[in-house]
Amino acid sequence: MASSSSSQHLLTQSYYDEVLADNAELHDLDAVATSPSQQAECVRETLEELLPGGVGGGSSPSSNSGDGGQNRTLDHLVLHHPSSPRGREMRSRRSHLESALSALDGSIKPDGTVELVAEGVGVGGDEGLEDDEQMVVERVVRNLRYLEAECSSGGVGILGGNVVNDCDDSKNVDDDNCKDDDDDDNCKDDGGRNAYRSLVLFQTTSSVYTLMSLLGVVSLPSSAAAADTTEEMASDGNGTVGETEGKKERTDEEEREKEERVLRAACRTLTTILSPPSPGLVRTILSAGDGTADTAVATTDDRAGASIAAALSPPPTVLQLVRTAKAEIRDAFVAFERVVGLMGRYTTALAAQLTAESKEEGVEEGGRKEFGATKDLCEMLAHLARLATAACGGCERNKVAFVRAGKSKSSDASTNGCGREGSGGIGAVVAALRLLSDLAKPQTRTPADGGPKVVVVDNDIISTTMAAYCKLLAVLCRFDDFRSPSATSNGAGGGGGALPTPDMTVSSAHDHVLEFHRRGVVPVLHEVTALALGGGGGDAELASAALAATRTLAVNDEIVQALVAVGVLRSARMALAEGVADSDGDGAGKEEEDKNEKAQARQRRSLASASLGLLRNLCGNDEIKTNLCLGTADGNAESATVLPSIVRSMRRYRSDAAVQEHGCATLAAMALRKPANALRIVEEGGPMEVLTAMRRHPAVVPVQRQGSLAVRNISSRLIKMAEAEQNDGCTSTSPKSAAADTATATTTTTPVEVRETFLDLGAESVLRDIAGRHQGSVDEAYAALRDLGCKVSMVRYDTNDDDGQVKSGGRGTRGVTMFGEAKTRFNPVFEESNELGAAVDRL
Repeated sequence: MASSSSSQHLLTQSYYDEVLADNAELHDLDAVATSPSQQAECVRETLEELLPGGVGGGSSPSSNSGDGGQNRTLDHLVLHHPSSPRGREMRSRRSHLESALSALDGSIKPDGTVELVAEGVGVGGDEGLEDDEQMVVERVVRNLRYLEAECSSGGVGILGGNVVNDCDDSKNVDDDNCKDDDDDDNCKDDGGRNAYRSLVLFQTTSSVYTLMSLLGVVSLPSSAAAADTTEEMASDGNGTVGETEGKKERTDEEEREKEERVLRAACRTLTTILSPPSPGLVRTILSAGDGTADTAVATTDDRAGASIAAALSPPPTVLQLVRTAKAEIRDAFVAFERVVGLMGRYTTALAAQLTAESKEEGVEEGGRKEFGATKDLCEMLAHLARLATAACGGCERNKVAFVRAGKSKSSDASTNGCGREGSGGIGAVVAALRLLSDLAKPQTRTPADGGPKVVVVDNDIISTTMAAYCKLLAVLCRFDDFRSPSATSNGAGGGGGALPTPDMTVSSAHDHVLEFHRRGVVPVLHEVTALALGGGGGDAELASAALAATRTLAVNDEIVQALVAVGVLRSARMALAEGVADSDGDGAGKEEEDKNEKAQARQRRSLASASLGLLRNLCGNDEIKTNLCLGTADGNAESATVLPSIVRSMRRYRSDAAVQEHGCATLAAMALRKPANALRIVEEGGPMEVLTAMRRHPAVVPVQRQGSLAVRNISSRLIKMAEAEQNDGCTSTSPKSAAADTATATTTTTPVEVRETFLDLGAESVLRDIAGRHQGSVDEAYAALRDLGCKVSMVRYDTNDDDGQVKSGGRGTRGVTMFGEAKTRFNPVFEESNELGAAVDRL
């Protein structure tokens, strides 16, 4: 990711305001520049000074800021005059954001621990202490929620803008500003820049470390006391306390609830800051149009709006700035030991809680009982998984840190059967998934007085938590850090200090996959998938997350065979069939039915994309891909061909680039080295869908590359076989195997027709004019054109003159060059030398 606005090159708000004041004095304006014309002139002169290219020049090097000539933008600053209504409102928001950060920082002691007890409280008795502690907790939670709202959308309307600190109970950010000026635009977010300004505060200060410190509000028990602590948590959760120590345990329970409220809010805020921009924020930024038409900037009561709008970056640049700021903050996240430890703590507590709940009485015959304590523990585990996913996504170093976190150096640290303490992040993920999958099953018991009784918890929160851990697993096993090493080693967050960063071009995904496999995640993940697909694909979101995680594991033949052994082919077939199935109306009202239909359509599309991605990886095995493509002759639906469903999914979701990419890649893998599979793909209409996908997504390079590979793999072997048979004078016959001949009695398409099939569909123009124009797909398009027998030319640019000297420009020469053509290395210049004879004499 390009670091176009690194934190060490950002101008500060104080510097900009000082330049404003200097320009007011230089031009003999009033100290406060009360009139709108004076304010506009002052802002214009300041922007002219900071942007040497003039207003409208965009981001340009500033000669006065000492940034070494680096390109910068001003989007993170409040450019309106401090005396203007909008300038006052925006600076007030910034001030309250800084106040919230300062109030949170006051909760952190010098040693890094969290203190939720108000100073000087406790003299008046226990009741007063409890009230003051509750007030402190409310303040911390409120400030965290305020930060979350500001960094997620940049708008204070989500929470009303209330910031609570130790000095006053509440202060409303926008009460005054939203009631005057008669301008609703004052309360609107200016194209996502408010969110960017909030993120810059974390990017240029150490505030992210304050939030990481708040994760320590819940203490981690030592190894010796872990069992006693979890038993105590389970006992408190059910309210089964002893008579003698009941008051003490109730007090501990209340303290734990307060701490967990803060922990939950801290996890949510950090997740929001570290996660990529939300779809809502992306729409807000891109829908603002170009800077000159930004209505949120060019307000009616601010004549400087036009100059400010011209100085700001266009929406795509703002979106890139937001992503860069989030990436730098994410690179500074280091609290993985704490996150993994909390995962282990709450997984252990959940296991103890289930043991206690299984002994609970009072469940009516055949009835169900839900336990609030178990739900709270699942929610906490889900928050931790989302935080880990946000911190690890797109940063290879953070993934390695998460996996290594919690690993004990002692040889006996792996004695914990739950795979938590001493086993690192992967052990924590597998242990949580295993426990949650067991929890998702109905828990039955037979009491002494009757028949079986069912004990369950809220299945929605269990499914949500399992989906969060499946997504975390997929992130850990996928390489997605495509930044250059220099981009990841520059200053990142925390004041812009340089961080020691290894070469991020080396992926750790394969090592993580192997460790997950050693931990036994394959059967656990398949069980999660089966639970999600049970009852006709009842939980499409969980099924999609589990299938996507399973796809990241299918990296070698050993793991693929293990996946097939547990039944992943059946799950993939079920999921794909569900993804292309037609929905049935539920008899609700038209508006409600349309809403449900849209939600179901999104779920089916996600399920189709995830299942196609899994099939794409499984088709790396020749035996498996033949089974999936041709099916078997026994008529068993579970072993039937999935090819019609693949083609149907591509036809149904033509606007979804991910579905088209996975579909083309699956067809390309099926056809590789398998002429029978290639012929079956042609018969099912595969060429039409491949070329349609390439036409519908001309700018998506993965679709162009996989489509070109599909064209080449389908056509090359069949065309060569047909030409060989014709040259030998043989009758053209289908190259299908015996199993394929049994499955398909008659053949309507012969190999000799494959070239004409693709050319009649316009494959040559698609490969030349679309795929051939992208650097990432030009080689595959060139090879596909060659295999189709099309004339392909290569343009060679000569940059040296006759004397071998480099010359400016170059002359292009066009010639036909085919793959495999011999390149001579004969040197026509004869140079006489005695070195060979001397070498022989030395022997």
